[in-house]
Amino acid sequence: MSFTAIGALVLTAFGHSAWNLLTKRSDDKHVFVVLAVIVGVLLLAPFAWLRAQPIDALGWKIIFVSGMAQLLYYLLLGSAYARGDMSLVYPLSRGSSPLFVMLIASAWQGERPSGLGAVGIALIVVGVYLIPLRSLAMRDLFAPLTSLRNRASQLALLTGAIIATYSAIDKEGVKHADPVYYYFWVLVISVIGLLPYLWLRKRVETVHELRVHWRSILVGGATIVAGYLIILFVLRTSPVTYTTSVRGISVVFGAVMGVLVLKEKFTVPKLIGALVMFAGVVCIGLA
Repeated sequence: MSFTAIGALVLTAFGHSAWNLLTKRSDDKHVFVVLAVIVGVLLLAPFAWLRAQPIDALGWKIIFVSGMAQLLYYLLLGSAYARGDMSLVYPLSRGSSPLFVMLIASAWQGERPSGLGAVGIALIVVGVYLIPLRSLAMRDLFAPLTSLRNRASQLALLTGAIIATYSAIDKEGVKHADPVYYYFWVLVISVIGLLPYLWLRKRVETVHELRVHWRSILVGGATIVAGYLIILFVLRTSPVTYTTSVRGISVVFGAVMGVLVLKEKFTVPKLIGALVMFAGVVCIGLA
């Protein structure tokens, strides 16, 4: 994988952690995410119109499936943040997705990472595991595993599985359409599915979020669209297993933001985890 592609993915990772932080700081996580996606559709619409092109029948089927998968992702992410801290939900959802995507891409698309690439993926997963630990003491070392008994962790893990699913789907989707035009319709499908939720169950909360957090919603929508468009362009030339793994570096940014913004404690595992993840990214770059 080229270091240019890795640099682009690191940039999107920073943006991803930023809009997740904005989501965590909102009052209604579900409503905030849905409104950000709607903003993303509106921002992307003129660019999609300029890049419009015919899409074959299989391409439209992929768009529909990806749109429904991303709809589920946004709902699950909001539910996880409503029940758990960012320091738990974010690493678990982003850290589990490379493992899920490796299984899906291997079975469906025949991707086989090289030896060095597999080492890089493993290092990134280990780094993600280390970052949320309080210490390296034995009682804390297995805390992420024991936390899987609570609902927030279960939702975060399920979110990771959905991330892997739509990433593998989108790897196929960009073969059938221009990434900008493709992603616009994926988001449209998601929004069509999400609007009834806002209208029927969250009218008051929607008005509140728009009044209080409208700036964050605009930033979140722009960041979602810009970041994932870069990923779609990278997917055109790079294996989805590597792409998803490098995106996991967002956990490092999330940890830094947690310390600086949410005033979470800086720990030795955070530092070691970040270094291990950096080594993993270098391995993938050399693979």
